[in-house]
Amino acid sequence: MGFDMSIGQVLRDARIARGLSLEDVADKTKVRVTLLKYIEADEFEKVGAPTYARGHIAVYAKLMDIDPTELLKGFVSTGDTPLDKVVNQSLSSNPEVALDNEFDLEKVSLNSREIKTTSGFNWTSLMVTALALVLVVGIYSFVTRVNQDAVVPPIADVSEVFEEEENVAATTPARPANEAEENLTASTADDLVLLVLEATDGASWVRVSDLDDETIFEATIRQGESQTISNLEEVRLLVGNAGALNVSLNGQVFGKIGGSGEVKRCSVTFTTLECN
Repeated sequence: MGFDMSIGQVLRDARIARGLSLEDVADKTKVRVTLLKYIEADEFEKVGAPTYARGHIAVYAKLMDIDPTELLKGFVSTGDTPLDKVVNQSLSSNPEVALDNEFDLEKVSLNSREIKTTSGFNWTSLMVTALALVLVVGIYSFVTRVNQDAVVPPIADVSEVFEEEENVAATTPARPANEAEENLTASTADDLVLLVLEATDGASWVRVSDLDDETIFEATIRQGESQTISNLEEVRLLVGNAGALNVSLNGQVFGKIGGSGEVKRCSVTFTTLECN
């Protein structure tokens, strides 16, 4: 018998008449709902290769008790696999489809007509890919050559940089370090009160203060130790054992400023040392 409607319409009307949803058909045929929608819309090119489309249509038709041979006469496409092979493959993978009466697969083969292949090798795509690859390689080679030919500014000799830094360091006056024995250095100016106290005959307590009586240094200098005090202005010196110390001021040696055990108070300027 023939059909006045398209394949998709025939299958859709049959499904609705049976009260089945697309999900019901998908569950029984194992064909995805999306593909069933394409079949009912006669959009067979979206189902896949023509051979697969025919197989899905045949399975769907058999579920609806429709003769696949008659229904597929309205299918117009190309392919290389006989329809009977496709139908056999589809039916064998869908055991839930009830086949009460086996139909003649030779009749479903569209009068035994072999269909032209659509799975042949696509030489056009291969040529396009090859040309694109050649173009990419050519661009890469050109960019690489340009980068190699670019002028690179000369890099300064590292040894010259180090030598220059050494010269700068040699011409920069070194800053006095804080020594463990608490030598006090207040400035490197030329007009400093530079007082050196050296304990040669015992130990002596010493206090050095500025004119405002702010303590600059206060400690006991033991025998064999020395202490250097510097200040930008006049200082006052208080010694607990004057006979134990040798005193120098700005390079001038004054020696002992008193006797053993004697307490001395001194006023110290840049050039003078006055004690009482």
